[in-house]
Amino acid sequence: MSAEPSEQVDWDAVGRRVGTALDWVFAGLRGVVMAALALVRGTVRLTSGSIRWVRDHREESAAVARRARGPALSAASVAAGAAAGGVAERALLRSTPAAPFEADPTPYGQPALIHGPDGRLLVHRHGSVDQPTVVLVHGWSNTHVVWHKQVQRLRDRFHVVTYDQPGHGTSDPPREWSVHALGRALRAVIESTGADRVTVVGHSLGGAAILDLLGEDPGFFIEHVTGVVFVGSAASFTDRDIAAGPLARLERRVHLGGRLIRLRGLGPIAALSRRSSDISHLAFRLVAFGRRPDAADVDLTEQLWTDADPEMVSGLARALDRWNGRAAARELPANTAVIHGPRDLVLPVWLGRELADLAGIGDVTVVPGRGHQLHLEAPEEVSETIARIATKGAADGARG
Repeated sequence: MSAEPSEQVDWDAVGRRVGTALDWVFAGLRGVVMAALALVRGTVRLTSGSIRWVRDHREESAAVARRARGPALSAASVAAGAAAGGVAERALLRSTPAAPFEADPTPYGQPALIHGPDGRLLVHRHGSVDQPTVVLVHGWSNTHVVWHKQVQRLRDRFHVVTYDQPGHGTSDPPREWSVHALGRALRAVIESTGADRVTVVGHSLGGAAILDLLGEDPGFFIEHVTGVVFVGSAASFTDRDIAAGPLARLERRVHLGGRLIRLRGLGPIAALSRRSSDISHLAFRLVAFGRRPDAADVDLTEQLWTDADPEMVSGLARALDRWNGRAAARELPANTAVIHGPRDLVLPVWLGRELADLAGIGDVTVVPGRGHQLHLEAPEEVSETIARIATKGAADGARG
């Protein structure tokens, strides 16, 4: 008799079961905290009644107090600990999940697929083509939707173009994972706008795509780009360990980040990584944001990361570790701005200042209290910086 084929493991089902178990654990923890808070409230009521009794029976209360001092201190300690735990739980972990992100359909209209050098690219156009054109380039493991706050603020004044970089969202992956592939795709998107002059805006990895296009095709860049804005970006991603200190240098030695990225390709890890929890929400909040971010912005960032292709994540991680755009940064136009968050743990603010120094510009804005996802955390400041550079670029292009 032939052996029966081994049953294939349904990792998604495993992930759902483990995720459900985690949800029950956190529900239990919340129940304990709420019970502790109820105990505190009961203790306060009991204490108030006791104080009134003491005022009426001073001598008797002194004898009672001597006998009850030890147990009272113990109860007070428990109550204080429970209250502190409840405050910490409410402060560190979201008590209710934010609503799922839904893109405003008005600015996005009908998407278009264009043919890039490595395959199809999803492009969205917003606003009138008669207005100055602005091309927004998203960061690593994000998609065009992260620019929704800028689109809403700029579409009435500019022709705003957003797209999914190669291997992100709906766009096809490149033949090989490299920053050059991102630069080539950016050129295709600029050409597809039909505009003679554009302003390009890059967040994080998007800034690398801009610098690569400038370094690999300076003639095209000078002819078509009249303004550049870097949002939480850098001229090189290889030296970020120097800024982050000994902890990141240790991480570089053990290659922990690369190991974790590769683990995402395994069945059980991939299934679990698609589950959202209080812990994962807290992790994205601490790493990608500054003070008091909107829960919906954190959820969107987490959603995009967990939906990202693990092969893309690991491929671009290796590519960025070899890439250096400092030489190209020295050739940036004078109409260039840098905007950064001082609490950026992904690309620390000094890398933004270094980028500005290499470009020889003084247009650097640091938004207090904000982190890496600056376009989500500080939409007004980012949008106005883009508008200022795009307006100046359009005026310079008209005079040219």
